Amino acid sequence: MSAPEPGSPVCVFRVDRSLLETLEAALGPPIDSYLNGWQVWIEPAELHPGDDPVEFEYRLHPPHGFRQPEGLSHHDLWDAVVEQLADGADRLMLGREHRTLPQLWVLLEVYPAFGERHTPGDVGAVAERMLGRAPLACGYVDHARLGSIWKRHKGGVDLPGALLAELGVHGAPDTPGHAAGSRRDVGQAPERPR
Repeated sequence: MSAPEPGSPVCVFRVDRSLLETLEAALGPPIDSYLNGWQVWIEPAELHPGDDPVEFEYRLHPPHGFRQPEGLSHHDLWDAVVEQLADGADRLMLGREHRTLPQLWVLLEVYPAFGERHTPGDVGAVAERMLGRAPLACGYVDHARLGSIWKRHKGGVDLPGALLAELGVHGAPDTPGHAAGSRRDVGQAPERPR
């Protein structure tokens, strides 16, 4: 009998201006934008030279409590942000509101888009090649469990914080009053509570 699957292999990155500029240059605009702030890309990549490509999902997570800027469609949010960042803005005019980057997105999560079984180290290596930086953390995440909690609380859950906690990173993603977490080595699975 085989051991149960540990969850989805993921890696995460903290969001900053440079990361968004890299996403725009490497992947272009997102293929989907959600009212809750998520921005999503699907990008094929070879795990190793000559392998069949695997599709990876790149998902930007907003901070807990995010609400769409008044007067701006969720479909226009990415373009408005990228355009203003390219102009050097730190305080972004979005619709009828000003926002800073940490008020929009705090975490980028990367994982196999269609549930393929790979190691967190594989996912981290693909994402690092694409983004030109090492992930903050890689490991296994139980997406089904986190999704159930998120739905049960009607989105009233700090999903980026829950992802980081599941990966063993302490501290909320770059929010005031929280210390930054430590980087988990690529491929290292989180310790599971017993």
